[in-house]
Amino acid sequence: MTETFEPIRYTADVVVTTTDGHVLLIQRGWDPHKGAWALPGGHVDPGETSRAAAARELADKSAARDALRAAEKQLRRSERVLHRAEQS
Repeated sequence: MTETFEPIRYTADVVVTTTDGHVLLIQRGWDPHKGAWALPGGHVDPGETSRAAAARELADKSAARDALRAAEKQLRRSERVLHRAEQS
């Protein structure tokens, strides 16, 4: 019997929850398991950190991208306001 070796592919998945306990899921659009519900995630690219891969996959595979951008903008605004308050 000949043993076959396949390359190991690392993956990064994301668990996003709301304060009331809901979990973000995506519906798979490709095989295997097309149409099944899953956590957003995918393969880690060469030279990429698992954290960067998780963020990329979340943005690629969900409508959360716009919400994340809006949250980042709000955070930057809050940081500027806090910085100005500290200088006063």
